[in-house]
Amino acid sequence: MRSGYVRVWEKQLAFTNKNQYHLKHSPSALEIHMSRIRTLAQHHKRTLMKTASYYVIHICVAALVAYAVTGNLLASITLSLLEPTVQAVAFFFHEKAWDKALLRRQGAAATAAHPA
Repeated sequence: MRSGYVRVWEKQLAFTNKNQYHLKHSPSALEIHMSRIRTLAQHHKRTLMKTASYYVIHICVAALVAYAVTGNLLASITLSLLEPTVQAVAFFFHEKAWDKALLRRQGAAATAAHPA
């Protein structure tokens, strides 16, 4: 007796005109997500390229400034890589705080517009 898994695969195999087997399958969740990521990347290509170039410039400037201050190449490279990473994490929490403040203002405005 064959397992259900084998029967499913047998049903998905189809015979083509060239006497070759191919597998008919629906896209997996990963394929769907990757497709969405590719679409977003293509749609925002210019912005992503500008972001990447700004990141490289930011690291270079930070490395030069850190080297000018410390005179130590290893310390300047470490600081130039560490600072943008910490800044990105801080920016994430900064955005979350702004979102919460906006929701509070919208709630207060809604309450003022429709008093109980």
